[in-house]
Amino acid sequence: MHIHTEIINQCCKAVNAQSYLEIGINDRTKNFDLINCRFKIGVDPNPAAVANFTGTSDEFFEALFLFEREIPSISFDVVFLDGLHHYEQLKKDFENALACLKENGLIIIHDTNPAEERFTHVPRDIRGRWNGDCWKLISEIYQYPVEWVTCDWEANGVTVVKVPTTHIPVSLGIRGERNWQYFIENKKSFLNLVNRQKFDQWLM
Repeated sequence: MHIHTEIINQCCKAVNAQSYLEIGINDRTKNFDLINCRFKIGVDPNPAAVANFTGTSDEFFEALFLFEREIPSISFDVVFLDGLHHYEQLKKDFENALACLKENGLIIIHDTNPAEERFTHVPRDIRGRWNGDCWKLISEIYQYPVEWVTCDWEANGVTVVKVPTTHIPVSLGIRGERNWQYFIENKKSFLNLVNRQKFDQWLM
């Protein structure tokens, strides 16, 4: 089982999740099918992924919010974002996830702590491991009414986000062009990296 799968299941257990949404399932046997939750929806544009919803995340959320006009209770306890690893798309997915997140719910974002610059190129120009520029969303996530931590023991970076009942706005005060040098110099400030023990405490 992947480390990010273990983290997702820990999050599901922490909030007693009854509903789970996964954006970008790719191969459902490697993560989606292993998530311990009663009601699950997977979204992927590739028919080979055998998702519950075959289409883009934009198409899914458009359909979901349209349906919510008739059934306003459609929402999720845990949302895992692992779709297109482009900052612009991830930002849309994140904002849509916030809009359908249950109270005390969690959003989990994959690929936020790339190990090498070559894993971050957009558009993608390598085979194998690719994180894209997902980290750019975390560099500005303080602008949303959320709290977040990034698990330092997962190789690609897993950032977990929750919406607190009270929120004190913060400003990280980081300036400069958001390139690889910016990431290396500032990631400790904006990723909020934590070890397993601190994560367990934060999740409680």
